[in-house]
Amino acid sequence: MTVSTKPRIRYRGNQVVRAQYEGASTKRRMAGKGTTVTGPNAPIERNLATLVARSHNAIRNNAYAAAAKEKYISNLVGTGIKPQWGDATIQALWDQWAGECDADGVDNFYGLQSLAAGSQFEAGEALARIRYRRTSDGLSVPMQLQVIEPEHLDPTYSQAYGGRLIKMGIEFNGIGQRSAYHLWRFHPHERLTSEINERVPVPADNVVHMYRRGRPGQHQRLVCGRQFVPVDGDAVERLGAGELEAVVRAVRPGLRERDGGRGHVRRALVGGVRGRVAVSGSGVGHAVRDELLDGSAVAR
Repeated sequence: MTVSTKPRIRYRGNQVVRAQYEGASTKRRMAGKGTTVTGPNAPIERNLATLVARSHNAIRNNAYAAAAKEKYISNLVGTGIKPQWGDATIQALWDQWAGECDADGVDNFYGLQSLAAGSQFEAGEALARIRYRRTSDGLSVPMQLQVIEPEHLDPTYSQAYGGRLIKMGIEFNGIGQRSAYHLWRFHPHERLTSEINERVPVPADNVVHMYRRGRPGQHQRLVCGRQFVPVDGDAVERLGAGELEAVVRAVRPGLRERDGGRGHVRRALVGGVRGRVAVSGSGVGHAVRDELLDGSAVAR
């Protein structure tokens, strides 16, 4: 006969000491982790600018991040998502407008698709303004598209006055629909136009805001690489010998130690992370160097 005993639950006053769910535990293993309760927009409002800046920096300086962006664009739009019309006249009109739709006069419609997809990957979202033109401008359709960077929409601009509600640069009407986007006239980080820059309310019908909502009520999107934390050479230098060996063996499980020179492992790994390898002598340092540089995994 098996007797099962229920786990004891201790009380401290009116509080239960032991949590009923492991995820709600307040013991040392879980203490202080993920206990901040926030809405869908407050973390974005506080952290979006820093995350986007780091994403831009990673894609400028990291070949892997840049390649990931190009792969994302290629998988999402390829050479362009091209509609096929059943009417030859409409198809001819579409093809003509697709070549002149860029308000900047640089890309065609399919180039704008790639531009928007890249912005969505890099900054989490993409913005475009619909620009209506005069018939005297000679366009096949008096309308153009202008793709702008999401930084034109300030996530910290929130106000409530006179019955108007503006959240993260987006104005909402009385029934919660988007009525206007308060966009910077010029890019907020361009020094040349910083002194004459101002916010301009643009009707929501004239703005294309492309992003994927992660939570109900979310107004803007976090960048795709928000959870990536780069490891630099200084961080590697602070690792102990055992930790270094574990890192190297995790990267290259087949690596075998040929002598006890763990200092060479440290220098080789640091050099590999920084894009250079400066190892003197032979032994483990050369083995690690060869493994890190195998297949041109590290820039020479």
